[in-house]
Amino acid sequence: MSVAPPGQFTPSRRIRSIDAARGTAMFFVLLSHFSDHYFALNGATRLHKISYIIGMLASPTFMIISGTMLGFLYQTRRQKFGPIKNRLMERGFFFLVIGHLLTSLALTGADGSFTRALAYVFITDTIGVCLIMGPAIIGRTSPVLRIFLGLLALFISWAGCVLWIPHELYESTVKEILVGSLAQGNALALNYVFPVLPWFGVYLASTYIGERIGKLASENRFQKIACFLLRLGAGCIATAVIVFAAARAASSSSWCHVLASPYQKSPPGPVYLLFYGGLGLLILYFIFRHESSGRIKFYLNITCLLGQTSFFVFMLQYYVYGLFFHMCKLQYTAFWPIYFFASVVAILLCARVWRSKGLNRYLSFRINLS
Repeated sequence: MSVAPPGQFTPSRRIRSIDAARGTAMFFVLLSHFSDHYFALNGATRLHKISYIIGMLASPTFMIISGTMLGFLYQTRRQKFGPIKNRLMERGFFFLVIGHLLTSLALTGADGSFTRALAYVFITDTIGVCLIMGPAIIGRTSPVLRIFLGLLALFISWAGCVLWIPHELYESTVKEILVGSLAQGNALALNYVFPVLPWFGVYLASTYIGERIGKLASENRFQKIACFLLRLGAGCIATAVIVFAAARAASSSSWCHVLASPYQKSPPGPVYLLFYGGLGLLILYFIFRHESSGRIKFYLNITCLLGQTSFFVFMLQYYVYGLFFHMCKLQYTAFWPIYFFASVVAILLCARVWRSKGLNRYLSFRINLS
């Protein structure tokens, strides 16, 4: 089977694969948050744990795909990247301000007050920082340097997480936002944090993937793209398994086990990132490999819709699960898939209207970034 139909490279066609991969990650976000606001609140511990483990795929995939998109845009539209950079940075500021307020508002009912609901750092907040910093850095650095800087950010974040011991509330808040914390429950200054530095490292390093895809696509070497994604994804998973097994066998250190845990999401551990990130890359490979075959047309239509409206969907699902489900106080039933299916359909219908009206254009500030 041909990876892509013959003909000249068109950027919009290749972005469809990336959109679909991002949309797949969004589906896992929906599953995870449905689980948090339905299974967890109804004491369905086993189902909540299973859903949580499956949903852990969402964050690494979403951040890798976001970085890949930036690298792809830079590689394929380098001559016109100035306006794209400004647009991305404007959107980043919007995510951090308006997006944060709107998402926090949805959690007011579940958290008891708007003030308490503000004490979250969402993935969209961290993406906002990435959209501001990433476009400013990419034109000044080589792909190899960005990979190094990304790995350095991960190393510094874990060093800070282990060695930085705050003594004041404001110090704890800054630490949690920047590098995360291994503290639990009341020991945390904030309700939940998606730490900026380690995830920015993932985002920055992932721009290399997008540049590589863009370069190969511009040369119409689509088979090479598929091989690249397959090898990279499989290599990440294999490395994660080897490191996990070696750490378990060679050391009894609790820190070693934390770093080598495939479930260490907050802050993200290296094995967690390699394993779930590798799965995300294999999803991108699968989509790219079968995009032109017509066999996954329905899947592509659904996931592209979620991917192209991902920020709107992210905000909306908090209103569905964090507000509506909380108000309805739905009791656990063996027919829970009906609740989940209905919620996903409702979100998809809203996303379809959002996209058809072109409302993504309002998700940014109009500011002068020159």
